[in-house]
Amino acid sequence: RTKNTQVIEGDYVLEISSTPSTFYQVIDLSRFLKHGNNHFSLGFWAWATDSVTISYPMLVINGQNYQINESIELSRKPTFYKVVFTIIDNEEFRRGILKFSFQPMGKDIRVYFDCVFLVPGDQSKSSPRGWSDQCSRVHWGSYEDRNILRNASFEEGWLVLKEFFIPGPISVTQLNLYKSLAGLLDPLASFDYLRDCSRYLFMTFWGRFGWGTIPYYFGNSSYGLFILATLLALIGLVLNRFVRINLFEERLKSVNWFLLLSVILQLWVVYLREAGNWEVRYLLLPQARYFFPVILPLAVYFGLGWYNLFRLIGFKLTRMNFSTFILIFMLAIDVWAILTIWIYYY
Repeated sequence: RTKNTQVIEGDYVLEISSTPSTFYQVIDLSRFLKHGNNHFSLGFWAWATDSVTISYPMLVINGQNYQINESIELSRKPTFYKVVFTIIDNEEFRRGILKFSFQPMGKDIRVYFDCVFLVPGDQSKSSPRGWSDQCSRVHWGSYEDRNILRNASFEEGWLVLKEFFIPGPISVTQLNLYKSLAGLLDPLASFDYLRDCSRYLFMTFWGRFGWGTIPYYFGNSSYGLFILATLLALIGLVLNRFVRINLFEERLKSVNWFLLLSVILQLWVVYLREAGNWEVRYLLLPQARYFFPVILPLAVYFGLGWYNLFRLIGFKLTRMNFSTFILIFMLAIDVWAILTIWIYYY
């Protein structure tokens, strides 16, 4: 984004240089589609430093591309362009992506956009009569309400990182660092991934077999036991901060910080693995095996949490008794897992 003397609203516009580029925004159409609104009108002001031809943007919903096979002839004067999309409703997924893609242009050509509107209904026979709040509200044809698109006049800036490469087996570009960080700044874009990633990571951590497709015998409800076990460990760790049942954190403070930071950093790496795949609706989710490099710190924290909680409740556990309890618990889970796999395949 940049400042421009021909700005339509606010102080900033979106600038596209001669480098091939794509920009897009995740949008939520559910409240419109459920009321039978299958037509959506897109409008925007665009101009360039010299005459140039660009394509209309594409709307992608559940893998279905909606694109107008027409071109736009831009001039140096800001002009309002509009197009209508007719959407095939899909009950399962009502979020989509509005995507602008640009091919290489002349070396010194710059294209500018401002006030991009997306509204329900066919408004092709009219132009916006008015707008306010940095183009977040618009009166266009029969529609007078909020713009479906956010930051439509590009007044709000984002964290800017250029994709870069670190020589070696893993590159930051391959981990989609830029898109992953941007997703955190856009809750609408990242919420589905964060929810599904957390759920899938938890289930595969405790055990989900056949490449993550087979739950424990008794189905997904089985994971209620592991939710309880995890909550008990967390409660024990938190209570220890106040009651001081266990002096591990005081005696080995540096070790504790090392273990905690190891877990946090590895969790961050796991998140980055698939977080940038906005266009494909997060077809892949990271499994817990990518979290296992920190299995030892996790085991320490689970053990400390359970031990602290049992001691607080009043159980007088020796180290031998507690170790025996943990081994029996883990052995029971192993037997359950083996039976699950055996029953499913044989």
